[in-house]
Formats: sequence, C-alpha cells, structure tokens
Amino acid sequence: DLLHENIAKEEAKFDIFYYSNLSTSEKIEQIFSDSKQFNESKFKNSFDLILIDGAHTRSYVTSDSKKAFSMLKKGGVILWHDYKPEAPDVFSYLNELARDMPLRHISGTDFVIFQRTS
Repeated sequence: DLLHENIAKEEAKFDIFYYSNLSTSEKIEQIFSDSKQFNESKFKNSFDLILIDGAHTRSYVTSDSKKAFSMLKKGGVILWHDYKPEAPDVFSYLNELARDMPLRHISGTDFVIFQRTS
C-alpha cells in the first residue's frame, strides 16, 4: 500500500544504494512496504537471497520468516539480522526455528543464515 511504501522510503537512509550502478542491479528488487501487508504470492520460489532486517516483534519476525520461506527458491539463502539477546523476540524465534531447521549463527555477527536445499 502506498502509505506504508512512502513511510518506508522516508525512513531509508539512502536514495542510492550500493547496487545501483552494478550491471546486476536489474536483478535486485528492493521492496518498500509494511511486511505484514505485503502479498508475497507473486514471488513464490523466486528469490536467491532474502535479508530480513525489519521490525523486531515476534509477530513480524514470524510473518517475515514465513513469507521469506515461501519466496525462496531451491539453493536460495535467507539471512536474518539482529540475532542477539537485545532483540529478544528475534533471538527466541530463531532459536525455536533452529530446533527444526538447519539455521546457523554466523560467528562474530548478529546474522543467522539458512540455505534451502530442496
């Protein structure tokens, strides 16, 4: 929705991103929206890389993760940011998810990674 998109763009720190002048920039789709309102259905199984660095509440982390799993293609990677005790909902959700899925904390960072193999 346009309101959420405009709010997200206003909160963005940069007008031009690191990938803007790369030859591969046409392969990058940056989506500005309230992620709970975002309809991921047209992106099913289409992304190689998804970075989740959004709201830190349990409901958003859960929603963002479920949508990311549906959009990720075979061999694709999901990265979650803010895996740390100071973000307790992110931290606890990813710890719970890791009981059933091969998630890995990237040592020395606040990132957790998952790669879809099937």
